[in-house]
Amino acid sequence: MKVIKKINNNVAICLDNNNNELIAFGKGIGFQKVPYELTDISKIERTYYGVNSSYISLINEIPEDIFEISAKIVEWAKTKLTKELSVNIVFTLADHIHFAIKRYEEKINVKMPLGYEIEHLYETEMMIGKKSVAYINRRKKIKLGKSEAVGIAMHFINAENQRIWVKFHLRTLQGIKNLTDQEAEAIVAKDRESHQRDLFESIEKGDYPKWLFQIQLMTEEEADNYRINPFDLTKVWQHKDFPLQDVGVLELNRNPENYFAEVEQAAFNPMNIVDGIGLSPDKMLQGRLFSYGDAQRYRLGVNAEQIPVNKPRCPFHAYHRDGAMRVDGNYGATKGYEPNSYGEWQDSPTMKEPPLKVTGEVYNYNEREYDDDYYSQPGDLFRLMPAEEQQLLFENTARAMGDSDLFIKQRHVRNCYKADPAYGTGVAKALGIDLQEALKE
Repeated sequence: MKVIKKINNNVAICLDNNNNELIAFGKGIGFQKVPYELTDISKIERTYYGVNSSYISLINEIPEDIFEISAKIVEWAKTKLTKELSVNIVFTLADHIHFAIKRYEEKINVKMPLGYEIEHLYETEMMIGKKSVAYINRRKKIKLGKSEAVGIAMHFINAENQRIWVKFHLRTLQGIKNLTDQEAEAIVAKDRESHQRDLFESIEKGDYPKWLFQIQLMTEEEADNYRINPFDLTKVWQHKDFPLQDVGVLELNRNPENYFAEVEQAAFNPMNIVDGIGLSPDKMLQGRLFSYGDAQRYRLGVNAEQIPVNKPRCPFHAYHRDGAMRVDGNYGATKGYEPNSYGEWQDSPTMKEPPLKVTGEVYNYNEREYDDDYYSQPGDLFRLMPAEEQQLLFENTARAMGDSDLFIKQRHVRNCYKADPAYGTGVAKALGIDLQEALKE
């Protein structure tokens, strides 16, 4: 083995007999002038191939015993996990353990996000996290909390390099009741804010509205082979294929104290995501990632995230500085660039997503060319509706299309008929047009 670059006295970059580069840990292997041929292989304690170069700087920042602890945890975890782990896991985990100990020493308590989800959806990884914390506590004679177990579990989930597509559902626990056009007209004639009034008054009297938070999970392989485009927001993932899984309950239990400050200044943006959640190639989402923030910066200013209703509740760092109405100290005298020589604004490589696979050339494709099933799911929904609701659907459609040209009405009837013949027939009758004429292309 040839030592080609010293990292420190006990760590070096080497070449094996096949000229493959690796990182080697071993007592004193960095003492000699490089390059040199290391003949006593017994000095080598651990080797790592294919490590991302961005992690090498961690070796001189993290104590050697932390790397040893991390290596032992990873070695044990491999006996419990079936998936292959990223070669970087020893380094990213050591980085996490190092800062977890610092937080403990400085009495900083950080609650890890997604703790409930990880504990219930990734039981093996969570078990590894808990046992790892117990091992760290014994070795370092400290008392790291349960939240650190969540953080360690997240490292192993990330290290599996597995992306899971998630569809989020918020399902009302109040029951569902709909208004006919006639009922809605009567209510709005008397109170145009009836829904908002109902919400406000329910919260005021302690009858808090709740929504069941559920998710569906789809692997990348399942997405590649699913019969529809899973990122088309007009389609649903069939529950029999991807069962709903309970996550928690969303409850609205407080009304705004000031409507302008807490409602009109609120700025919701799909770009505001927490660690562990990424973004899908849904083209509607991709468009909104820019447009929402752009509209908010125009409406509220470039520092809209400093308004109390929009401000994050936990410590964070961002590259965004300056701009009108900056009121938080603007990161003081810290450097305005990275990398730098002072360790400021360091990236968090452990939070990187795995690569996103693509098929063929990247281009502006028309998704209709490979998914032209526009009718099966509308037909399924129509057949779930009781007869009286189907009749309301026919009548609502007819009123909405009242002043449309005949050829447009006929085209819509044809589309409804392809979803279900009874659907097209009912709409044609409500519109007062001839079904057979409408069905002629």
